[in-house]
Amino acid sequence: MRALRFLSRVALICNLCFLCTGIILWIRNPPEGQLIVLVIIIGYVLSGLINAIIGIWYLLALLTGKRFWNSVPKWLIIVNSLFIVLQVVLVSRGN
Repeated sequence: MRALRFLSRVALICNLCFLCTGIILWIRNPPEGQLIVLVIIIGYVLSGLINAIIGIWYLLALLTGKRFWNSVPKWLIIVNSLFIVLQVVLVSRGN
């Protein structure tokens, strides 16, 4: 379960980049630079990939009855799950 805890933390960082990407793309004249490009790539590409992996892992752990609640903080599971829902909604809308 250490890998799940690590991936959950990575997913949180990617999800924060997803939020920053939404803010950057909303700005009329966004800043330029390599850091901005990195945040956009992490926000759009990696956050979806990592969220899909941990979402499936959470679901499989829940269905098999494994106790992962003790290894991963509950707030982190809730926040990552909310971001998964948000990303699914945004992808289904085509934005």
